[in-house]
Formats: sequence, structure tokens, C-alpha cells
Amino acid sequence: MLLGSKKTLSNINYLIIEIQKHKMYKNYSIEKIESILKKNNFVLIKTFKFPLMFFEDRVYKKINK
Repeated sequence: MLLGSKKTLSNINYLIIEIQKHKMYKNYSIEKIESILKKNNFVLIKTFKFPLMFFEDRVYKKINK
């Protein structure tokens, strides 16, 4: 997951993540993902939803604070 990617997150400006909307992974939390990204100054800029699919892609951009 994102917890081991602190150094990598500090070196990138854009990120695309596939978000699962189905309960298929143990301990999977969209809220936890959002929290980690927010702490690393990323904001959601675009969501791609796919009809009849149980996931969506989200694009995040790092903002300078």
C-alpha cells in the first residue's frame, strides 16, 4: 500500500490510483488511502468511473504548501 512509499510520494507531482469499491481485500480502506495522500499534499483532480465495474481510477496532484 502507500505506507511504504513516503520517499516516492515526496518525489512525484501526479499520481493515478485504482480505487476498489468492492469488499474483496482484507483491511482495504479508501479513507486510509485518502488520509495518506492528504498528509502528503495530494488533492483529487479527476475521477474516472467505469460503468458496470467495481473500481474507479482517481488522479491526484501534489500541491505546494
